Amino acid sequence: MQPDSLFERELPDAEVVISQPFWPAYLTAERIAKAKKLKLAVTAGIGSDHVDLQAAIIYNVGGVQPVARERFDLLTKDLQIILRSAGIQDIGTLGLLPLSDPDSFKRTMAVIRRHSVASATTDLQGKARFDNVKAGTYYVFGMTETRGGFSVWNLKTLLVPGQNSVILDNKNAAIAF
Repeated sequence: MQPDSLFERELPDAEVVISQPFWPAYLTAERIAKAKKLKLAVTAGIGSDHVDLQAAIIYNVGGVQPVARERFDLLTKDLQIILRSAGIQDIGTLGLLPLSDPDSFKRTMAVIRRHSVASATTDLQGKARFDNVKAGTYYVFGMTETRGGFSVWNLKTLLVPGQNSVILDNKNAAIAF
């Protein structure tokens, strides 16, 4: 498609793009980034290469998006135990919401990080890797802002020798609001 084509001009305001074999609308990562209102991309007939699926996930085109660019920690203890030992009793008001009280948030995070054996930041696909961690039982701790609030993970995880993986979603979040 030409940079000045009707498709390129209309894309920023499009909510739905339908691509078809003889009139392909190639939705590359660059084009999806420009399509701020895009909610749905449909490929009519053949043409699975018409949509950059990773970009569609990242830009939340019609579905779930990964937790990208967030820090996750492997904790030696359960988050609730760590917080209670620091005098924070209610996991629902963890002091984990940076907007509610920034000083309390910083203190809470400092308490949590003292129990971290490794940390990693997720990439744009929501993947992260903890390197050089001994086998054992840990708690995956992380948090992210969601469309409606926040999600916090405190997932008990057994690491065995070799490669391990876990999928974090709203079903295994300790708190999702």
